[in-house]
Amino acid sequence: MMVLFAIVFIFFLATRFVNLDKHLVFGWDQETYSTAVRDIVQNNKFTLIGPRANNDRGFFLGPHFTYLITPFYMATNLHPIAMLYFVMVYNLVFFGAAALIVSKVFSKLHALFFTAFWTFNYLLVQYDS
Repeated sequence: MMVLFAIVFIFFLATRFVNLDKHLVFGWDQETYSTAVRDIVQNNKFTLIGPRANNDRGFFLGPHFTYLITPFYMATNLHPIAMLYFVMVYNLVFFGAAALIVSKVFSKLHALFFTAFWTFNYLLVQYDS
């Protein structure tokens, strides 16, 4: 069973991380988050609201994502590649947590099927990156 998990995990790494740097772009949203993180790290200007969601009359998102990516930006000295590392860690933590939780709640066979489905589903691969 562990060999099958290892095989699924290797395919998970391949489907999620090969050419990941080409899938992630640095656009408007990433610039907004990067600026917010810079304000936190360099200017000690902490935020209680996140970016505006829609337009000038739209609502604001929460700041949780900004605080979640801050350690990655700090580790890379505020380099935008921090988002790449965040996506990698997030995917690895999800895979491990999903395998552990599903195996505890149901069985190891269910966990294997779930992680295999998550690994090979084309749409889920696209959404994860």
